[in-house]
Amino acid sequence: MCMNEQDITVLNERFNIGIYPDVSSDGIGTYIKGINRYLKVSVVPCANHLLSPQQFLRKVPENFDLLHVPHFVVPLQRRHSKIVCTIQDITPLVFKGGLNPGLTLYLKFRIYWSIRVADYLIFTSTNTYNDVVRMFGPVRKYSIIPLGVDNPVPPHQIPQLEYPFRFFFCVGRRRPHKNITRILKAFAMVAEKLDCHLIFGGKEDIKDSEYQALSAKLGIKDRIHYTGFLTLEELAAHYHASIALIFSSLYEGFGLPILEAMSYGCPVITSNLSSMPEIAGDAALLVDPYDMDSIVHAMHRIAQDSNLREDLVQKGYANVKRFSWELTANRTAAVYSKVLSGF
Repeated sequence: MCMNEQDITVLNERFNIGIYPDVSSDGIGTYIKGINRYLKVSVVPCANHLLSPQQFLRKVPENFDLLHVPHFVVPLQRRHSKIVCTIQDITPLVFKGGLNPGLTLYLKFRIYWSIRVADYLIFTSTNTYNDVVRMFGPVRKYSIIPLGVDNPVPPHQIPQLEYPFRFFFCVGRRRPHKNITRILKAFAMVAEKLDCHLIFGGKEDIKDSEYQALSAKLGIKDRIHYTGFLTLEELAAHYHASIALIFSSLYEGFGLPILEAMSYGCPVITSNLSSMPEIAGDAALLVDPYDMDSIVHAMHRIAQDSNLREDLVQKGYANVKRFSWELTANRTAAVYSKVLSGF
């Protein structure tokens, strides 16, 4: 079932629907902004951090027929609202990257609570659904609704980059599961034979000093660059100009940069694990992210084979058509309607 704009208008006239809590940054913020462009429901802020005990102990806002919780942060007291909860990922449990046992137990409880209390669950990928079932048992009422991707910046608005070199591109928060250490080591091997650089896009990260030290140790410091925050137009320019996006994460709940890159005609190298093959389809080079030789081989191939790059670009354009925020929103509205009608 999929609703259209008129159906959504009627739904909003009949019921008071809200998204809670509001998140303005990271992937959850992108999700809220993407779907609410079409849903046009209230987005309710919360004074506390998304995963704080204070947020958990607060009652949900009053007078809503349905609240859509955009991650595993369903509060303790739900009042009389129906609850739809989207599980974006369960990265902290699947990829145990340095969390202490107490925090791991707390997050496990928050996920368990959200799954059991919600009237209906949305998963953004089949992989995330499978992870939840494996760790928490069967889920009865759910839908798998992928994320969307924004329309690309028009070509005339994309600035020209002035880098005097070819480059691979990595984007996003450089957290442990992003596999940055292996990417740097693989690039060092590639750089022995290819005249190219590696650019990391996105805000400064807490571990960047460690990655810079590793780059110096590997003898590639002069070929590694950090852009800092990029505007949408600057991000588009980097996708458009790069040899390929390197997105060989160890785990992803979805992997939105895969689609962003494809929408700008950027070939993609991504992992053969978790949700990434599901999102990339046949339009990317898949690598074993734990195997440096696999990453190196893919980087060599894509840098030297123009026919391969063009093939991936065309497949990427086709793959992106499977995903849109309008479709995500319409399918989400259908879930709202189902829950409010009592199934």
